[in-house]
Amino acid sequence: MRYRAAEKLEIIRLVEQSPLPVRRTLAQLGISRATFYRWYQRYRVRGAVALADGQPAPRRVWNKLPDSVAAAVIDLALKEPEWSPRELATAFVGQQQYFVSEASVYRLLKARALITSPGLHPAQGRRSLCPAHHRDWPVPRFARDHVQSPELIFCPARGGEARLVTTEP
Repeated sequence: MRYRAAEKLEIIRLVEQSPLPVRRTLAQLGISRATFYRWYQRYRVRGAVALADGQPAPRRVWNKLPDSVAAAVIDLALKEPEWSPRELATAFVGQQQYFVSEASVYRLLKARALITSPGLHPAQGRRSLCPAHHRDWPVPRFARDHVQSPELIFCPARGGEARLVTTEP
C-alpha cells in the first residue's frame, strides 16, 4: 500500500510516542521495519519534505542499441545501399566486433525510410489456395521449407493448408 507523505509522518510520530517497542508497534500497524526505517532515515536527514514520493527514474530499455552503434549501422547502409539487412548485419559484426542482429538492422533502416517491406500479393485464381484434399502438392511444414520459383512463392497458411503468393502486383 502506498502512503502519502502526511501519513508517513503520522506513522513516524506514532511509533516515536508509543510506549510499546518499535517492532511490536510496526507489527500492529502492518508496516515492515525496513520500510519504516527507510522513511525514518529520510525524515531525520531531510525532514518531512523527504517523505513525499519522488518520480521514478526512467528505465533503460535492455536491448536498445546505443546511438553511436545505430549511427554506424546507418553509415554502413548508406555506403552499401544494395546490401540486405542480413548482409549489413554480418558485415557490421565483422568490421566492428559488435553484434547487431538482422532484425535490428531492418528496424533501423525501416525507421529512416531506407528500406521498404517486401510486397507480397495473394495470387489470383482457383489455384491460389491449396485445397486440403489436393495431396500431390508438397505442403511445407516449417518456414524454412518454402519452395520458391521466379514468379511464385509457395508458403504455409494457417490450418495446415498452403497457399501460393506472387511477388508481382
